[in-house]
Amino acid sequence: MVVSRAFLAACGGSASRRTVECLRHLKLTDFFSISADGEKPVAGGDKVVWTPIITAACVAAFFNGKQAWLAVIAILSFVPLVPHCVCYNVGNAWWIDRLGESPLCYGWSFVVSMIALGALRKGKHLWISIAVCCTIVAGASAFFVTHHYFKFPW
Repeated sequence: MVVSRAFLAACGGSASRRTVECLRHLKLTDFFSISADGEKPVAGGDKVVWTPIITAACVAAFFNGKQAWLAVIAILSFVPLVPHCVCYNVGNAWWIDRLGESPLCYGWSFVVSMIALGALRKGKHLWISIAVCCTIVAGASAFFVTHHYFKFPW
């Protein structure tokens, strides 16, 4: 993580523990995926590394039009399903009890990928696919904000 000198001065410290404490106080740790409660660094890596790679594959598929890119996107969509979340809640409890970590945090992104890929591969029901995927993304985003910032529903 790169932190500006002005930010460090405002937080009154070095680029170590004090910076992370300052970011935590400002509620920015979840956004930057430095140390989100219940998440390990792989969650941030997914946002920073895998999402741009999947996006690049989607752009290539759009401009190239080859079905092979859809296979690449499908394979890349499995990566975020690696168990990483230790936030013990109703959705994650079963996984944590058995594996110690849960893959469920990014489960919905996997579902969205598969719905979109199915529609793109067949070339049918594209608008329905877009509506369903946007609904899932909106619901997952609302849950993320309420869960991480307002501790609702747990």
